[in-house]
Amino acid sequence: MTSKTFFLIVFLGFAGVCYTAKVALVPMSLGSHILFFARFGEALVKEGHEVHMILSSTVKIPGGDSTSNIIWKRFEISNHTTSLNSKRASQVHVNVALDNSTFGFIWSMLPIADLYKEAVAGECEQLLNNSQNWKIMEDEHYDFIVLDYIYPVCHIVIPFKLNIPFGFLSIPSSTMNFRVPSLPSFVPSRVLPTDLPMTFKYRLMNFLLEGYARLMASFVFPSTYLDKYYENTRGLTVMNAMSEASIWFFLEEQLVNTPQPRMPNTVDVGEVVIQEIKPLDKEWSLRIDSINRPIVIVSLGSFCNFIPEHLEAEFCKAFSAMKQFFFIWKVGELGLCEEENVYTSKWIPQKELLSNNKVKVFVTHAGLNSIIETSYYRVPVANAPSHVIYFTKLSNALQKEGHEAHVLLSSNSEVPGFVKDSKQTQIRIFNVSKESITLNSEYSSKLHIDIAFSKSQLEVFKGLGRLVSLHEEAIGAECEQLLNNTDNWMSVEREQYDFAIIDVLYPACQLAIPLKLNIPYGLYGLPIFNFLIRVPSLPSFVPNRLLALDLPMTFSQRLINFISQMLLHFFFVFGQNERYFRKYLPTRPTLDVSNSFMNASLFFFMEEQILTFSQPRMPNAVDVGDIIPQEPKPLDEKWSKIVEYNSKPIILVSLGSFCNFIPKAKKDEFCKAMSLMKEYFFIWKVEELGGCKKENIHETMWFPQNDLLANSKVKLFITHAGLNSIMEAVYFAVPIVSIPVFGDQIMNAKASESNNYGETLSLKDFVAEDLVSSIKKVINNNSYKQNAQKLSEMYRLKRAHSISIKRASYLIDHIVKHGDEKLKSSAIHLNIFQFLMLDIYLFLTLAALFTIILLFGVSTRCYRLFSKRSNKIKED
Repeated sequence: MTSKTFFLIVFLGFAGVCYTAKVALVPMSLGSHILFFARFGEALVKEGHEVHMILSSTVKIPGGDSTSNIIWKRFEISNHTTSLNSKRASQVHVNVALDNSTFGFIWSMLPIADLYKEAVAGECEQLLNNSQNWKIMEDEHYDFIVLDYIYPVCHIVIPFKLNIPFGFLSIPSSTMNFRVPSLPSFVPSRVLPTDLPMTFKYRLMNFLLEGYARLMASFVFPSTYLDKYYENTRGLTVMNAMSEASIWFFLEEQLVNTPQPRMPNTVDVGEVVIQEIKPLDKEWSLRIDSINRPIVIVSLGSFCNFIPEHLEAEFCKAFSAMKQFFFIWKVGELGLCEEENVYTSKWIPQKELLSNNKVKVFVTHAGLNSIIETSYYRVPVANAPSHVIYFTKLSNALQKEGHEAHVLLSSNSEVPGFVKDSKQTQIRIFNVSKESITLNSEYSSKLHIDIAFSKSQLEVFKGLGRLVSLHEEAIGAECEQLLNNTDNWMSVEREQYDFAIIDVLYPACQLAIPLKLNIPYGLYGLPIFNFLIRVPSLPSFVPNRLLALDLPMTFSQRLINFISQMLLHFFFVFGQNERYFRKYLPTRPTLDVSNSFMNASLFFFMEEQILTFSQPRMPNAVDVGDIIPQEPKPLDEKWSKIVEYNSKPIILVSLGSFCNFIPKAKKDEFCKAMSLMKEYFFIWKVEELGGCKKENIHETMWFPQNDLLANSKVKLFITHAGLNSIMEAVYFAVPIVSIPVFGDQIMNAKASESNNYGETLSLKDFVAEDLVSSIKKVINNNSYKQNAQKLSEMYRLKRAHSISIKRASYLIDHIVKHGDEKLKSSAIHLNIFQFLMLDIYLFLTLAALFTIILLFGVSTRCYRLFSKRSNKIKED
């Protein structure tokens, strides 16, 4: 579906390479798990990988080994090995279902663990013990192995012995064990049936269940097999070994289940369950055609083939009472129900039957495969060129995916050269007063520089206060001129847009635009308001983008991070000007800025986690940082002469759009440093020419940054660490020296140091000698270049698959057609204290204190009674 998207800019003033890997899949020997792994393997084969399925010799494969492009590898085991497809295994699981107590499943874990130890670990040991079996594994030289998450105590040994990376394919159960922040405040346990959002009672139960799952895992996941089969155990427990998995493939489809966060190394692959429908074979086709009643399919999964006889009788009684329907019932044993409207079978072509229009109802155990198969059939606000660049590149990327995308700019906008020259970008201009305050002004740039040169935290806060006032005044003024001017507003309404994308910064007025148009909208910018939009980027491991913190953080850094995140949250919630909503949305008095922000359908994050740090994302969020670098264009005649006729290595110098007015004394330090390094040729972007007339320095008010970074003569980039500059430098594998000024630049510079492709200097404190030293260090130490190249390869691989923009395009299509209900987490209905589970912690703390006080009181009372009795005995 093609949607019409607009990006309203309220202005104030290499193709990658696809790699083929040899992948081994090792599922648990259970029918449904083999099915999941087989379909996942088929999807990998279609992407060009070679996939082997590792199964024991006793496992029966539905349809046989030749039914797919997967290579099936068998290893010999004893015919007496316990099987998970046995009647005993089914009865163990059915007994759990028959326990009516809320926490009955807790006590059932022990017999289930014993069963899995016999069956799953028993098979695995025969693979590891048999030298012929193991030699087959070693001789294949696998690149990657995917294991089953269920009871992996033995299978976890395999990748460690083979010394290859590994992943897991599973449902996302107890994900917090592996540091995926699916907080119990809004993500229910898979075994706890509850409504969303959860009440306090269920959030408490959910929290306790997660804790119990973590505790039980340490008991039922012994490290016996690691100690036995892997000599280099390094004290590894099974849980620690599992946490070293490179990727988690979750058999999940969040459109069907609960929206929840994901880390960069997690992928939801629920859609692989769906397969193309094949025609029914002759026998089933004749059977369906002969039925003249609506059909009900009944299947309770592979574990439920042997339910107790009295329950089977209840099923049969229910079916016989509904003669108007015909029931096709998958069972473990035939002959259970001989009613004329019931047909029993040990196997049914489930997905083909579900696609038949005669089938009206599916009675199921709600297994993932069954559920999924059933379910199947721009308004940026900152007046800075960098924001125009971000939105324009997103617009162009969406147009490549088939959307019609417009970028709305004010008449005062400073449009970058590549945007003006682009035949692809569709610009729509709306008129504003030439006297409007602009963020491109000298005052704005100087204000940012003043903050960088502040001598105390008090000066920093004062500067931030002035900056906030400037942004609010400037952005609000231009936005109002769009809404107040009849011609401007009619030009927007005439386009009949399907979707709007707004800048995340200072959206108090801009949010009124899509709400007034009554269309869905998304937000685009840095992920700095995570608490507000209920993304569980916990301060324990996700640093504030506006701070330079180490990873992992120390206690003091985590404390500072938590406080800063909370302050940022409350500043946004209570610092927004609601007058725009009252003025332009008078018929919707209950709306406010923070809730409208939180309820955006999509969040496009200008982020590339390869370059910064891993953090979770919700289903309605997309990192689109990989759209920033563009394939280089040939340099024009002017720049070709500058580059080609110069025999020295080139260093680019640019401190961004806000940094054109740095103090003269600091400019002199730049000039002095560059003049000391005659062996290099510097191309320096400045606001005014003539400040540094040296033979090895070329001053310019603009240069084609993306195209110059792609040139092999460029050896280093001295940058303010703006996101655009960082991404382009890494994409073209150019190491950097960062001199951050403000905001996220500080964290970007810190990340470049952590990833060892750059060094950082303080704008306020550095002198020429420091800059010379950093330049020499980065250029002369080849590791910086090598690390930049490594990151570039990862970046290009992701870009080659167009992962981000394809997902962004799909999400826009989905929202325009189906709405955003299935993408939003129930966490948006919780206040900040409930979201962070502070109420749960408070309750448990008070409960613990009450228990301690009660025990102390009881023990004191008992002591006194005992003392009195002892004294009485002595007196007697």
